[in-house]
Amino acid sequence: MKNNLFISELYLCMVCTTRG
Repeated sequence: MKNNLFISELYLCMVCTTRG
């Protein structure tokens, strides 16, 4: 489950970088 949270956070970071 910790891995899932890490992936989710990393995905959010990628989206933020792509958008911004």
